[in-house]
Amino acid sequence: MNRLFPALVLTGLSVASLTGCATDQKYAQLDAAYRSTLAQNQELEAQLDALNQEIRLLQRRLSDQEGGLTGAEGTNAELRQRLAKLLEDYRNLENRLNNMDVVLNPETDAALRALAESNPGVLTYDARRGMLRFSSDLTFALGSTEVQPAGRQALEALARVLTSSAASVYDLRIVGHTDNVPISSATASRHPTNTHLSAHRAISVRDVLATTGVSRDRMEVGGWGEYRPAVPNRAGRGGTTENRRVEIFLVPSGSNNIPSGASEPAPAAPSAPTRTVEPVK
Repeated sequence: MNRLFPALVLTGLSVASLTGCATDQKYAQLDAAYRSTLAQNQELEAQLDALNQEIRLLQRRLSDQEGGLTGAEGTNAELRQRLAKLLEDYRNLENRLNNMDVVLNPETDAALRALAESNPGVLTYDARRGMLRFSSDLTFALGSTEVQPAGRQALEALARVLTSSAASVYDLRIVGHTDNVPISSATASRHPTNTHLSAHRAISVRDVLATTGVSRDRMEVGGWGEYRPAVPNRAGRGGTTENRRVEIFLVPSGSNNIPSGASEPAPAAPSAPTRTVEPVK
């Protein structure tokens, strides 16, 4: 019995020792697995944080872009409204000008009627609009801005009317026009477009009047080119004589509007017409 007890004790200790070793190994394995899982979780959390930051950055960029687009659309809408209003005002002004009767004083009116009668074919007089119309074909050579003798003679006679005391209360709006025949290559070096040619011819008319005594500070020049036809342009290389003209409007001194010179409100052009205006010197 005494021998058996120590043996049993030794056996128990051996079993306990073996059991403890097994438990320690299992714990070590579990601990290693836990630490590995923890490390993986930390790595995944880091990746998730990075992705969240990237998403927030993209969202901010998208928001900024959407805000900028919204602002641009709002600005464009406002500009379109303003442009529509300006175009409406412009058309209303043109209609008013085209339908406006100008009443010149009797002395000036009579002198201009007599001037037109003495220069048939070179110029006509529209008393309702206070306007003299010079035919470009008789006033200028083809593609030229040099005033021909017949035109110069009529302009010098007009200058004598304009420098009279009766006509001194009027300013002059000198507006050039062409038909829609394109500028020739020979003319293009001096007058690149019909607008240039029409404005340069208006300047030449002003210069003749100025050298004959009309003060330059009474005269303003402009060129509409082919964009304000008096009549519809005809097809063909010959163009339309009635649309090749220089018109001189007498307006009360201090008026700032250059009349369009169209007999009727002109149809909308494919693009906005360009008008060349030389400042008074």
